[in-house]
Amino acid sequence: MNDLEQQGRGDFLNDMVQKRKQPSGLNDLETIVNADILIGAGAETSAIRMTRTLFWLLRSPKVIAKAQEEVRSKFSSQYKVNFVTSTSELPFMVVAGVNQYAPYLEKRNFHRPEEYLCPRWDEKVHRNPK
Repeated sequence: MNDLEQQGRGDFLNDMVQKRKQPSGLNDLETIVNADILIGAGAETSAIRMTRTLFWLLRSPKVIAKAQEEVRSKFSSQYKVNFVTSTSELPFMVVAGVNQYAPYLEKRNFHRPEEYLCPRWDEKVHRNPK
């Protein structure tokens, strides 16, 4: 690591490890979690994202049924589906994200955090999760 620092070619992990020595730096767990996120983000591809989405949809029959109903009621043909209409006119298909893994599993943040519940992003459901 010292050779890399001297050559000015350290990477993101080098910076995180060096800053751990500072009072405001990351602790061991924070370093590991952030490294995992950054490495995962660098490895993320559209194919992986689609695979994960399909995996969770297939494990959630109510969610996939609602998505199918919404798409099929909006479009008369697969050829009429495009990016603009699929993202602006399908309320259930709203994209939401959180960039840290830990908040996903925190019960103070999400009702039934261990389950894949797309409706959790619906404002009405968020206010009354029952």
